[in-house]
Amino acid sequence: VYDLIDHSHRKWNTGLIKGTFEESVAEKILRLPLARLEHEDMLVWRGEPSGVFSAMWDCPVIVEMWNMLNLVWILSQPLLNTREWLTWVFHNGSVDSCRKICCAM
Repeated sequence: VYDLIDHSHRKWNTGLIKGTFEESVAEKILRLPLARLEHEDMLVWRGEPSGVFSAMWDCPVIVEMWNMLNLVWILSQPLLNTREWLTWVFHNGSVDSCRKICCAM
């Protein structure tokens, strides 16, 4: 998501989004509000003891968050890669659920 933002103007990188995603998905992404102030990411999960990261929803904090937001449906799609998963989420989700997902991410 970081690369999809024009950080100097705190706006979406419209050209990159339209060039990366289907039109309907790009429109949904561009309707999502961005945080007014940039902030540091925080580590909430260090991964598995093996060092292998299988899928982002294996993280207990993320699973709990999706449940709290009533967005458990996003866990039903196997994660092939992040781009395909995000495209699937934005294609299948309502504008409201897409906003929640972006804020949660």
